[in-house]
Amino acid sequence: MVKLYFLCCSYRTRLKDHGIIKLRIAGLDKQINHSTRICIPISDWDVKKVQVKARNPQCFVLNKQINDLRSNILGWIETRTKNNELISADLLKAHLNGESKETLGLLAMIQYYIDTNKVRLSVGTQKQYISIHAKMSRYLNNRLLVPDILLSRLNYRFLNDYRLYLESGCANGPNTIDRDIKRLKAVIHLAQKLEIIKDDPFKNFKSQTVVTHRATLNTAEIGLIEELDIQHTTMNLVRDTFLFMCYTGLAYSDLRNLGYHQIFKSIAGKRIIKLQRHKTDEHCMVPLIV
Repeated sequence: MVKLYFLCCSYRTRLKDHGIIKLRIAGLDKQINHSTRICIPISDWDVKKVQVKARNPQCFVLNKQINDLRSNILGWIETRTKNNELISADLLKAHLNGESKETLGLLAMIQYYIDTNKVRLSVGTQKQYISIHAKMSRYLNNRLLVPDILLSRLNYRFLNDYRLYLESGCANGPNTIDRDIKRLKAVIHLAQKLEIIKDDPFKNFKSQTVVTHRATLNTAEIGLIEELDIQHTTMNLVRDTFLFMCYTGLAYSDLRNLGYHQIFKSIAGKRIIKLQRHKTDEHCMVPLIV
């Protein structure tokens, strides 16, 4: 919760017994000290009512300046909260100084990466980045209690805490975490290329993978699947698709894009599949026995 404190400080004033009204803002990622440049006799400041006393000839004008500043800050915070925009001490300070210091937050940067790489990324890879966006959003909202975080505030500790969250909060395994971290690293490197940030928070951070051993089906097991009597039409199609991949060695992504235009006749008159593998872009030919 953001809190505003108006104080009358006696230091750095040229006039004896005078003070500058300053604003201290707490509750953000760091404290802000902002000068209102209002100089008054210290005795004219009402500490309890937090305003200039009525005996000051300019009390109405000065109190209006203070109230306008308070309304300006609260309105800025309320607007950005409603729009789910990033709120930070640096952005608020820039707003108070009349500067434009908008910068992409981490979630906004992930979304920017997805939007600008839709042509290059496969549908499956896009889904992985969308999943990373969702996980990071939950982490920021539930653990850090912020809608987003500045890219400049990313560091080793943030990445390590996020890795622990993926382990405990999302029950992800080491290889899933490693994949997500690598995707996140690609987003950060894009931010560096765009000169949004200078330092690489992944400089000393490394994720770990675990070697997995996948079981394979033998000929007898594939035969059992082939002979299985399935009444459900959809499940029967799934079984046939799986068997087709087993016998041809094609991946699901290749099979999904397979069409009649990729079936040709060889010199011997037999039918073959000619295609370019989706993942490796390599050309391959698969003979069709039937």
